[in-house]
Amino acid sequence: MKNKILLICLEVKETPRLYPAFGLMYIADALIKNGYEAKIIHDYASADVFKRIIEEAKDALIVCFTTKTSPRLKPISELSKILKKENKNIIVWGGVHASLTAEDTIKNDFVDFVVIGEGELSMPKLADAVAKNKPYEKIKGIAYKKDGKAFINEQSGFIKNLDEYSPRWELIDLERYLGDEKELVVIESRGCPSRCSYCYNVSFNKRIWRAHSVEFVVNMVNGLKKMHEIRSVAFYSDNFVVNKKRARDIVSELNMPWSAEIRADYFDEYFIMSLRGLKCKRLYIGAESGSDKVLGILKKDVKTSQVERAVKIARENNIEVTCAFMTGIPGEDEKDRNMTIDFIHRLVNEYKVDIDGPKFLNPYPGTEIYNECIKKGWVAPKDTLEWARYSRMTYNLPFLSKKEIKKIKKYQRVIALLVYINSRRTLKNIFLPLKMLLDYRLDNKVTALPIEVYLLQFLLNVRRITR
Repeated sequence: MKNKILLICLEVKETPRLYPAFGLMYIADALIKNGYEAKIIHDYASADVFKRIIEEAKDALIVCFTTKTSPRLKPISELSKILKKENKNIIVWGGVHASLTAEDTIKNDFVDFVVIGEGELSMPKLADAVAKNKPYEKIKGIAYKKDGKAFINEQSGFIKNLDEYSPRWELIDLERYLGDEKELVVIESRGCPSRCSYCYNVSFNKRIWRAHSVEFVVNMVNGLKKMHEIRSVAFYSDNFVVNKKRARDIVSELNMPWSAEIRADYFDEYFIMSLRGLKCKRLYIGAESGSDKVLGILKKDVKTSQVERAVKIARENNIEVTCAFMTGIPGEDEKDRNMTIDFIHRLVNEYKVDIDGPKFLNPYPGTEIYNECIKKGWVAPKDTLEWARYSRMTYNLPFLSKKEIKKIKKYQRVIALLVYINSRRTLKNIFLPLKMLLDYRLDNKVTALPIEVYLLQFLLNVRRITR
């Protein structure tokens, strides 16, 4: 009897950095504990990678793909079709995108099953049903087809004790993910209690936060540290500091540089001061907008004053900060966008923060803002292949004109260069005239003929090429 299950994560060349496929690593653990052989293949989509997977899949019981609302859906769809045709493989899709679009995803003739939500609970049961030719109609947390009709079963719920499952690090080449800085990325919790209207968490995790124990996280990281030259840790969870004591205990016991995402309203001076002594090197804050009105639309439950206070406290304690912003939000007007630019400008100049954005809104399926965008005239992708063409790079929401989109893209370049100049303190005097010009552009909202922006970008690219 076949018992090998392939777990596939395909990337596209646009991926800026490779992160471990944690969902597959956890599912592999559940499958192995139930007597199955699990193999993870995580690579960039190419003809050679396709060949390798097709060969591996010849003796596989099931081939599973993890999905994300991104261009990676295209190669996943293409390979699924090939595997169905050449190997007659059973194809399972899981992950956030497939879970939140299960009704549409299961309609694809190259998808046999969709695993909805946490696959640790439903995947072993589905594997048993396929291997032993048993009924699968009552397995919780799956979607399937029967007699040409699609069915979605009751959800399987959430894992109550995350420590029951461990990511199978031995199934991946960890060195690929550490980078030059030897930074280990870990996910030590799931979910987030916040209600942000643009976030998948509200639908996917139902605002329920669950976490590994302090002992589990510390033992896992220290075990990997012994085998690899790990110098720092990045907590990649949606919300690392829901429980401040737990977060503090973890980083205290690890005693190594670390970074994490944190909400602005979680900041208090005592907490941040304690993090400084616990080797916190960087905090990422989802600031999103410089307009309190827009923050209300996004249901951030945070004010701009709280964001600035959080940044101030962190910088006073010598902790680096990156703030993320977005634009193109339904209900946002030009005044709001200008407020965001002004807010970013102030944060960059006064506190020397890094900025991510402002990026264009991506209304993901399952989010509240997705439905709001449709109400305001946005036409959502109608099938998987249309979703595969969907990204911030193909912005198509009706809330911004082409002229406004072009203007925002220029702001993005100006802000990126201003952040770059601020980070190069040794060259500050050389860049001073250029900085003054960039400041003038942001202060006066002038984006016409940004010659200095293109010139500096050219020089930086030349320098990068000639290294």
